[in-house]
Amino acid sequence: MNEWTHDPEEILATFAAEIRHNMLTDSVWSGNSAMVIPKQLRDRITAAGWQKQDIQDFMFRHTRLFRRAWATVGKGKIVDRSGGPQQEFRALREPSDLFVAAAGGPAGGFGAIMPP
Repeated sequence: MNEWTHDPEEILATFAAEIRHNMLTDSVWSGNSAMVIPKQLRDRITAAGWQKQDIQDFMFRHTRLFRRAWATVGKGKIVDRSGGPQQEFRALREPSDLFVAAAGGPAGGFGAIMPP
């Protein structure tokens, strides 16, 4: 949910945060994800000249985390395991691993992420 901006990067940062949250609390393994963008947000993104590939590229760059982040969700005991705190995990193997769909009515900034 992000109805407070017209900036595509800020809108997509909210979606990226949801993917990273899922990686922290569920699974860090890369895979295909789906993203549903409601009309209100889609209109703002396309008005700025963004295309589906721009969305996928942005999300690919912003949906990664480092093992050290697990300490913020009560999983500190696994931070120093193999790979160490600097080990990087990406939600998507490549930008095209994100299926982007437009759906929903004309009002509201409620989108959805469906993890792998």
